[in-house]
Amino acid sequence: LTLLLSLLDELPPKCRAAFVSYKLEGLEYREIAARMGITESMVRKYVIKAVAYCAARFEELQGWE
Repeated sequence: LTLLLSLLDELPPKCRAAFVSYKLEGLEYREIAARMGITESMVRKYVIKAVAYCAARFEELQGWE
């Protein structure tokens, strides 16, 4: 969990906020979009970017596949 939190800190602020809102707070894309003033499509892109980034960094740091 500490590693994940550290990796999330490496993300751009909007990307991190979208990911946290979706994965940790359980909000839907439309709720996040309204809260952040962006489109649902952009929220989806931020979440996908965050997941891909964290997966790549986990693999890099831990040798995970």
